[in-house]
Amino acid sequence: MADKKLFIGGEWLDSEDGKEFATIDPSTGEPIASVSQAGRADAEKAIAAARAAFDDGRWSGLKPEKRAGFLLEVAEGIKERGAELAELESRDSGGAIRKTKGDIGGAVHTFRTAAALATEVPLQETLPVTVAPGPSLNYVRHEPIGVCAGIIPWNFPLLMAAWKIAPAIAAGNTVVLKPSENTPLTALDLAQITKDAGIPDGVVNVIPGFGPGAGETLVSSMEVDKVAFTGSTGTGRRILQLASSNIKKVTLELGGKSANIICDDADLSLAVDGALWAIYYNSGQVCNAGSRLLVHRSLHDEVVDRMVAKAERITVGAPLDKRTAMGPIVSRTQLETVERYVTIGQEEGAKLATGGERVAVA
Repeated sequence: MADKKLFIGGEWLDSEDGKEFATIDPSTGEPIASVSQAGRADAEKAIAAARAAFDDGRWSGLKPEKRAGFLLEVAEGIKERGAELAELESRDSGGAIRKTKGDIGGAVHTFRTAAALATEVPLQETLPVTVAPGPSLNYVRHEPIGVCAGIIPWNFPLLMAAWKIAPAIAAGNTVVLKPSENTPLTALDLAQITKDAGIPDGVVNVIPGFGPGAGETLVSSMEVDKVAFTGSTGTGRRILQLASSNIKKVTLELGGKSANIICDDADLSLAVDGALWAIYYNSGQVCNAGSRLLVHRSLHDEVVDRMVAKAERITVGAPLDKRTAMGPIVSRTQLETVERYVTIGQEEGAKLATGGERVAVA
C-alpha cells in the first residue's frame, strides 16, 4: 500500500488500478516514499468531486470574507509546518534548504495575498453608458469560472501549488492539482493543510500522476472549465491541442531562453553577480533562468574570467546542509539532459571554461 495517497473529495484514496510510483531523493538516489499514481479514472473522480463542490455552492456560495478566512487559516498552517515542509521539499526536489525555506515564506504570502484579494476585488462594477437610446445600466459582474485544473512542474513544488490553488479558490472556484511525478510530496501535505483549515471537501483535490493518464484527462474533460499549466513548451502545445476540442480557457507559463546583457559601461561587480545568480539559482532549474549571456566584445575575457572564478566558489552539496548553495539536479533524467547539452555545445564549437562533469561531494 502506498505511503502517500491521492487526495480526492476530502479523502485519501489509493488509485483505482492500484498503481504506485516511487519519489526519489536526488541527493542519494534512494526512494523517499511510494505514491499512488493517478490514472484516467482517478482524474475523472477528482473532477467529479470538484464539480460537485462547485455546483452545490458549498464554496462558491460563501461570502468572500468567509473564503478569505479559510485561506488565512491555510497560510497559518503552512507557516506552522514551515520547517517540516522545507526539509521535505529539499529531500524531494534536491533544492538547497536555504531556497526551500524561502519558498515556504512565498507560499504563506500567496495565500495571504489571495485572501486579501477575495475581499478587495469588487464582485460587480458599474460602467458608464456611452451610447444608448434610452435608460440603460451597464455593469460587469465577476463570477468564479468553475472547476480549475492546475498542472505544475518540479522546480518550485509547494510554491507552484500555492500559486495555482490560492487565487483560484479565493475567487470561489474548485481545483484539481496534478503535481509533477518527480516532486509530489509537499503538494500532498498542502492538501492536508487545506483540510485541517476547514476548507470543504472537494474544493481542493491533489492527484500525483503522469501526463498521458491524469494530465490529459484533466485537460480534455468537458467538466473542467479552466486549465493553468506551468512547464515545457512541448507539453504546452499538447495542452492547447487537447483543450481546443472544448474551447476551455487555458493559461500557459512555458520555458524561456532568457538573455542577460552586459554593455561596455556596465559595473562588472554587479553585472557578473547578477548573471551568476540568474543562471545558477536553483541549479539553473528556473523557466526564466539567464541561459544566454550577451557581453560587449571589449569585456568578454574579463567577464568570462570573473564568472569562472565565482562559479568555482559555489558550494555544491547535500540539500539539507545549510552551507549548500547548489543542490543536485532534480532527477537522473534531467541530469543526463544537462550533460547532453554540455556535450552538444562543445561539439558545436563552444569552449568549456570550467566544470562540465559531475561534482564529487564528500
